[in-house]
Amino acid sequence: MDSEMLTRFFMWGTILNAAFLMVAFMVWVCAADYVYRTHNRLFGISRESFNLVFYVFIGAYKLITYAFFLTPWLALLIISR
Repeated sequence: MDSEMLTRFFMWGTILNAAFLMVAFMVWVCAADYVYRTHNRLFGISRESFNLVFYVFIGAYKLITYAFFLTPWLALLIISR
């Protein structure tokens, strides 16, 4: 596997994960009540707990994306020049 292929892999991984983060955030903003009602029926979770879990999920997913996709992609871009 050459550095060009790794660079493309991390680039597309970053793009796809960023798109997923945007969709998840938009669902939280636009359809939070529907998602909450569904999860409340399934798990009996309170609104405060639901907001906390979703907020932590978004934050953790963002950190994982930065650490495992964005940072290696930027490092490969830097060393390839």
